[in-house]
Amino acid sequence: MKKVITLIARRPGTTRAAFKDYYEQNHAPLGTRYFPFDKYIRNHLNASVPEDVGFDVLMECWLDQEKAYAILTGDIVKIFDEDEARFMNAPPRPVGVDAIEHLLIGPPRGVDPRGTQRVALFIKNIGGLDETAFYQRVAAWGRALAEETGAIRVIMDEVVPGHVSTLFKGDALLHFWSKGTATLPNLEPPAGLLVEQAMTLDSQETTPEELAANFGNH
Repeated sequence: MKKVITLIARRPGTTRAAFKDYYEQNHAPLGTRYFPFDKYIRNHLNASVPEDVGFDVLMECWLDQEKAYAILTGDIVKIFDEDEARFMNAPPRPVGVDAIEHLLIGPPRGVDPRGTQRVALFIKNIGGLDETAFYQRVAAWGRALAEETGAIRVIMDEVVPGHVSTLFKGDALLHFWSKGTATLPNLEPPAGLLVEQAMTLDSQETTPEELAANFGNH
């Protein structure tokens, strides 16, 4: 099952802290009641380069997309439209991109405790590399950065073509799990790669137990 990555911006005039609080206390529980998530994570921005990347959370989820789209009809669409308008820069509803996740170093994903610190780098192919060569170069750089920074896990997202999001800058994503407070690594990639955006993140994952307990509870 492919991962869906959605970049979401806060409503103009609100703070990032208020956006995060509403998302975690209201919108995320609402989403888990209606959508059959297999895994659901909100990665809230702490800091970024450039300072304004155009969004405030990098959301990751795994779910049956056909079932999810079938749910968004009639009164359910109205519920989500109204709730998103309270804290998101909406409408329109944010558009997600599909990605294939590759573990580069470290243990496979489990369930991260809320507040886990991470770094994300959006990488663009500027060297005309073919797809295989590009992802090989990104992966090699990700492993090298892990050695430099002491990251305990590194994952590369291969972005699936065909999905358009005006906020998504890059052709691949590198994710680094930090031992403590996340800091940005060296941002000078190998030839042919460009770091479009870099950010430190506060990760909030809904546990499988919470997903099972909440789904259908409406």
